[in-house]
Amino acid sequence: RGKGKYYLETTCFLKDENNALKIFASVDKIPYVTIDGEYVYNLWNDDEHIQGVYRRTKIEEYLKASPSWEILLDLDDLSQKENVKWVFNNFELTRDNSRALIFLSPGGSDADVMREFDMQKKEFIENGFTLPEAKGSAHWVDNNTLRVDRTHGENSETDGGYARTIREWKRGEHFESAKVIYEINKSEYLTYSKDVRTSAQTCFFLGRGIDFYHIEEMVFQNGEWRKLNLPTMAEDFKIVENKYIVMIKEDWNQFKIGDVIAYDLGTHECKKIFSVNKNESIYSISRSRSGLYAIVDEDVKGTLYKFTLDKTGNWSKVKIDLPVNGSVGNLSTDYQSDKFFVSYSSFNKPATYYYGEGEKIICAARRLLPFIIMKTLSLNKVFQPV
Repeated sequence: RGKGKYYLETTCFLKDENNALKIFASVDKIPYVTIDGEYVYNLWNDDEHIQGVYRRTKIEEYLKASPSWEILLDLDDLSQKENVKWVFNNFELTRDNSRALIFLSPGGSDADVMREFDMQKKEFIENGFTLPEAKGSAHWVDNNTLRVDRTHGENSETDGGYARTIREWKRGEHFESAKVIYEINKSEYLTYSKDVRTSAQTCFFLGRGIDFYHIEEMVFQNGEWRKLNLPTMAEDFKIVENKYIVMIKEDWNQFKIGDVIAYDLGTHECKKIFSVNKNESIYSISRSRSGLYAIVDEDVKGTLYKFTLDKTGNWSKVKIDLPVNGSVGNLSTDYQSDKFFVSYSSFNKPATYYYGEGEKIICAARRLLPFIIMKTLSLNKVFQPV
């Protein structure tokens, strides 16, 4: 104890303490983005924008050293005008990018309000699609129709507090008059809807949460809702060329827990894309126009792979060239192209945000400055056998 107290008073400790405080107080950070077509979107917070600004710029502009941003919504300004501390929850564009649904939470609660937003005028639309604070979501069917799964008053909730109905809401009608297209029992967990866009079409799904772990899903085909022949423990990763990509979380038929499979929405047959071994885990999966990008951690070391679907229905796998022995994350892709962003960092390399297309890294779009001299450090990972 005496030696520890003495160390706290040394010049060496005071220097380390000062450096640590500088690192924690640094405002240097990477603006991670979401790709949608030619634009990237970012929610930015700093000392001047506590609640944040939601903004966008084109990809080629983002790759510049000091890009120019188009501010879509200033949450600090809106919070001050409406005397509500608004927290950004979600943002969903129409297919033609002319309008958006913006979901804002008062104070950061689970529930949020929904408002329709004009992308050209950058303002909320008076008498547009608007819903009060509630749990749930909504998705565009077309520019004048929403599919809504939100609580909305008495008898609209499950025992778990989530929506038990899905309504198709037309522009101009009262929400209470909107047609109920799906309903579950009050004792079940929740119901939800989602739209999955590809370059050629938009696929619509309904889901029924039996409990916290088990779900059933239906897809809208040929004018009717058709149940998917999938295990009830699965996680979806969107669609690639009419293939619904899921990771199963239980042994099912010939597939094992953790397998990533492609479910053909035409034939309703399944094919395995890939699986991981006992030392690996799937960190994230995101789809692109021609396939999937997957971050796989092996003994906590991240690797990015591209899986491409060929004309014969087979999947090929290519490793993307990133530094080794580090963490890979913040993956962003887009169904309209094979462009992607991904981050890398390690104990001796500062966080770097890479931009790529297809199977290649094009450039380092952003890189944080190191706080220590990295050249003097080497990195090895050693695992103790169990």
